[in-house]
Amino acid sequence: RLQVYKTNQKEIPQMTGKVIPERVFSREEYHRQIFEPINTAIRPYDSDHLLDHHFLNSRGAIARFDRNAIEIRVIDVQECPRADVAIAVFITEVLKMLVSEELIALEDQKKWHEDELLKILDSVIKDAEHSIIRNKKYLAIFDLKQDASGNEIWKKLYSLVGMNISANHQQTIKFLLEQGSLSSRICRALGEDPSEQHIITTYRKLGTCLARNELFIP
Repeated sequence: RLQVYKTNQKEIPQMTGKVIPERVFSREEYHRQIFEPINTAIRPYDSDHLLDHHFLNSRGAIARFDRNAIEIRVIDVQECPRADVAIAVFITEVLKMLVSEELIALEDQKKWHEDELLKILDSVIKDAEHSIIRNKKYLAIFDLKQDASGNEIWKKLYSLVGMNISANHQQTIKFLLEQGSLSSRICRALGEDPSEQHIITTYRKLGTCLARNELFIP
């Protein structure tokens, strides 16, 4: 799904960019580098001037100046609200830690180019938590000395912020770190039989998880 997300605006690539947001550090710069190119590109298709650049901006994380917020758009809904909320809480704590500069100074964070991060994103899109991250500079942020999987990086982050998360969310995050992402669990459930009937049966179980607010166990 994320691979499609990267290309679903291919007729007007200014809307998605490289998914990883560009390095801009002021509201004025954001308007100049992101909103203005979007408005220019969409103008031939918007004769009635109805489209708003806030909604056209399809990067993975977007500045919502109308809400004074940052909207993260690349987090898929999970099997149930329990998982959705726990992931949101976990990411919030990780972002708070990054903003505090506990792991890396702000000036060093600002040096990262979207092209460097896009390589990591592409790898994780393909292999999820099993993706192997080899960027030494990126790994050093988390005090990791050698290549690590996406799951190992998230486990490291959990070890740093888990104590700030409520017990029920801790339980959910530990399940996800041990059992894997939803996509991996679906693949594991299908096993060697990805037939239409088996897919239907598996997704009926997912429907039950949603109705009961339960985590999906292959």
